[in-house]
Formats: sequence, structure tokens, C-alpha cells
Amino acid sequence: MSYAERAATEDCGERYEAVRQELVALVRGLDDDRLARTVPATPAWTVRDVLGHVTGLTEDLNALRFDATDPDAWTRGQVERHRAEPLEATIAAWDREAPTFERGLRELGYGMGSHFVADLLVHVTDVRAALGLPVHRDHPATRVALDFYLDSLAEDLEDAHVGALAVETGTETRVVGPGDIAASVTVEPFEMLRACAGRRTADAIAAYGWTGDVDAFVGRISRYETPTTDIGA
Repeated sequence: MSYAERAATEDCGERYEAVRQELVALVRGLDDDRLARTVPATPAWTVRDVLGHVTGLTEDLNALRFDATDPDAWTRGQVERHRAEPLEATIAAWDREAPTFERGLRELGYGMGSHFVADLLVHVTDVRAALGLPVHRDHPATRVALDFYLDSLAEDLEDAHVGALAVETGTETRVVGPGDIAASVTVEPFEMLRACAGRRTADAIAAYGWTGDVDAFVGRISRYETPTTDIGA
């Protein structure tokens, strides 16, 4: 299925709910020590804190509470809001908010829907890696999540004036960015997702299957600051 076909047919609310239930089932099976495990790639959050964040995020967005001036304080507030309560209380809060949130993902379109599917899938993968559990390299939501990150990369390349990048991930090739193709990269969808989400170093990204002007793109792949050590799985 192509990007255009997914954008026209995917139910991002349904995708989000499936990943949400995956995380809920996972955390319900953890003891206190494992809930307190630090999750790399988050600001010193524990597994329990990640649950508080994704729950608080749905609460804030449903209530139209934003803080663009200090996003770190905004997300920190989400974690702190739920940190002291019982695990089941946080899950219950997420259960209450999820239907409204998922309806919003459908109504706001594929760009917004894929954004939050991507955010949640990346967090779930981080949690599984922190717990030493196998990660789902062929997760059903991977393509939707990667669509968001490649959209974000395309926007970044609009102002970079380095040309376009051809991204070959399995059976799909997508050209992102304006102008002539200046480079191409061949990599598994899961690996590209992790790189775009700031979980791979520049050296790891450079080791993918590249042709063309590699140096112009390696440092631009991540939507966030490129880490100095690989994070998680």
C-alpha cells in the first residue's frame, strides 16, 4: 500500500487504540521494580512516567490545553499529574479520554492522526526495549508512524536547499523534499522509523545503504537532536 492509499484509507483512531491497548496490557503485567525502570530517550522518565505522559497528553489535547512557549514544562506536568496515583487510576483516565482523542485523530486527517500514532508507537518500543522485551520490528502501525516522520523530514528539507532524498524501505520508495534527488537511502522501515525518531546515532544512520550526497542528509534524518549513542532497540 502506498502513502496516498494509506492517507485515504487508514483509520488512525483505530491504529492508536490498538497501540494503546498494547501498552496498557504491558504495564498491567509489571511489578513495581519494572514500572520504575528508566526508559532511554525520555527525560529520565520511568515506565510508569511514560504512561502518565501519554495519558496526560490526551487529557491536555482533548481540553485544548497547550503550552507552546515551554513544551518541556507542559509534558513534565502531564507526568507529574499522574505520578502519585495508583496505576489503575491512570489507566482509567486514559480509557476515559481515548474515545474523544481517537475521534479527533479521524476528524483532523491523516497528517495529525499519523503524528500521534507515531508518538505512541515510539514510546511503546522504548518501553519494551527498556524492559528487555522483544520489539515489534514489523508492527502493523510502523508504516503509518513512518509516514508522519517522513512528512516531517520533507518539511525540513524544504528550507535546507540540499535537494530531495529517495527513501527505500522494503517494498516502498518515497521521495521527500523538493528538487532533484540528491541522495537515496535503503533501510528497513523499523530502522528508518527509529532513526527519524532520534533513536540512532549519525554513525548508525550513515551505515545504512546510501548513494549520493550522504553528508547532506545524515544529520537531518532525526526530527529531534541526533543522539551520541544508539537508544534502545
